[in-house]
Amino acid sequence: MASRTLSDVAFAHHSETLPQIKFLGCRQIHTSTFKSILESCCALEVLIAGDEYKRGVAYNLREKSEMDEWACTRLRHLVFTVFLTSDARDPKYLTDSTMATWMEKDHDHWRMLDTLYTHIRSLKELQVSTLMAAGTQIRGIRLSDLPFRESCLPGLLALEDTANGKIGFLSRWAGLTRLRELRGSFSVLTEEVSKNMG
Repeated sequence: MASRTLSDVAFAHHSETLPQIKFLGCRQIHTSTFKSILESCCALEVLIAGDEYKRGVAYNLREKSEMDEWACTRLRHLVFTVFLTSDARDPKYLTDSTMATWMEKDHDHWRMLDTLYTHIRSLKELQVSTLMAAGTQIRGIRLSDLPFRESCLPGLLALEDTANGKIGFLSRWAGLTRLRELRGSFSVLTEEVSKNMG
């Protein structure tokens, strides 16, 4: 208990001045740790949680959906995996953009995605972003068993068109004028992305 308290004190002492945090070779990062980093490390410019492989640490969408505003708005390089759903099912929005067949959990999950993408939008200095999806299925195959390039971050490359009932979050990237590399789960070969790109 004492060592944990000392760690907390040490982190709090350095959180406002840390320019880089890298988690390499980690299997898991505690929810509270990720939350503390994103909400308190205002000098952070590089956050790497994983090494571009799916079996790394993951940002748990459900657990962090109520997170306060991110303090790390100086981030230039961001790498992490997003754990999408807890029940490993195909979300309805991958096949039904009209929302007609959506269940409450689909609406709830879409709101959580909105929160995550809105947080990312605040990173005005972001230059390199590697976001990888994990924790759902495609055609009955768990994404954790697929290369991250074969999965997608739902709606992130789709432009919203409320008049025609089309859902998407591409507009969230409009303010990221310094972004020069978008890596991770963004292959045009995935079903969701190819459908939205026509």
